[in-house]
Amino acid sequence: MRMKRFFYNVKTKNNQNIQDYIMANSVADAALKLERKGYTVLEIKEDSESIVSSSYSTSNYQSYSVIHEFTIQEKKEFFNALYHMYRSGIPIVETIKSIGSASMNTNIKAFCHLLVKRLQKGNTLKETLRNHSSYLGLAYTMLIAAGEESGTLDKTIEGVIKNINKQEEIKSSFIKSITWPALMFIMVLAVGLLFKMFVFKVLTTDIDLITTENVIKLLIGTVIKIVIFFVILFASVIFILKNRSLCASILNMISGIKIFEGLMKDYNFSNFFYVFSLAYQAGVPMTEAIILSNSVVNIPKYNNKLRKSSQMVQNGCKISTALAAADLFSGYAMSQISAGEEAGQLDKAFNSIAYDYENKLNTKVAVILKLIEPTMIIIIGIFVAILVIMLIKTYYGQLMSMF
Repeated sequence: MRMKRFFYNVKTKNNQNIQDYIMANSVADAALKLERKGYTVLEIKEDSESIVSSSYSTSNYQSYSVIHEFTIQEKKEFFNALYHMYRSGIPIVETIKSIGSASMNTNIKAFCHLLVKRLQKGNTLKETLRNHSSYLGLAYTMLIAAGEESGTLDKTIEGVIKNINKQEEIKSSFIKSITWPALMFIMVLAVGLLFKMFVFKVLTTDIDLITTENVIKLLIGTVIKIVIFFVILFASVIFILKNRSLCASILNMISGIKIFEGLMKDYNFSNFFYVFSLAYQAGVPMTEAIILSNSVVNIPKYNNKLRKSSQMVQNGCKISTALAAADLFSGYAMSQISAGEEAGQLDKAFNSIAYDYENKLNTKVAVILKLIEPTMIIIIGIFVAILVIMLIKTYYGQLMSMF
């Protein structure tokens, strides 16, 4: 794609207007470049004399027919571009076109192409997103639709971006916390297998049968077996991570373990109340708001209880009564909901609760990180002790004959 020239009209931080030209791949790309410079974009349009090397047509996207559910990174890219473009005052169809044209991600390109086709046929954004909620997730797609309908789309998108950034931070923190223990576990397991399958086997073999050739063959065979074992192990982990129903079952099981229960609750309930706050601000009816918020909770047993709360609200119950019946949330959370309901400020109450759960989660993760190092030292010590015991057991007869 060749660069195009765009005319822009922006306002600086000192409220000074600047009008000039900028080279970019698309309107979205130009808007992002100007935003990064700290400008407030008032107008962007393609220079009529610039050379257009490509257009948004069906043929450009024929190779992107399969759309997969967005990853966190893809959601972040899509919503960031949508936010900047929408703030620039560009029509929604042109915005989606530009996002698809500017993105290097084939999944985003295919999704944008699909949205544009639907919108050009006369469907509203709400209808279009409702029919394709599986790609961005039910909560995010319905929030965007509700935000557009209520005229608060910019605030809704901003809130979604904050939620995605928060999830990314938590995920990054979790990966950092488990990387070293996971590497240590793999190393300990590999050394254990090597001793079991090679070292002890050599030590227990008659010395007359030990030759360089036999030892090398045994070592090569052991290494191949260990490699195959780890390939199967990693493939199994990847399979589990990609299987949503299996992941949900495992998460449900883990949430019952006391050590992890608090972490799972804090993470899921923080997301639940943050999305609830966004839905409430966007004007989503309370029953639908609970359903949307429930879609970001990953524990089936919590989902079932929250569905009952949604039914209670539908039958006329107050939100505080319905959520109290779920028997999931802390006393602080319930008092905040009751106070917010009485004062007509539920959005602030939900935000406050989400922040409280997030702080609890961060504190617990910090404690776990501090405990990981001494725990791994203990585990390695136990492993070394087991190896020593196995060595003594192997040579027990020889040691006894010496005395």
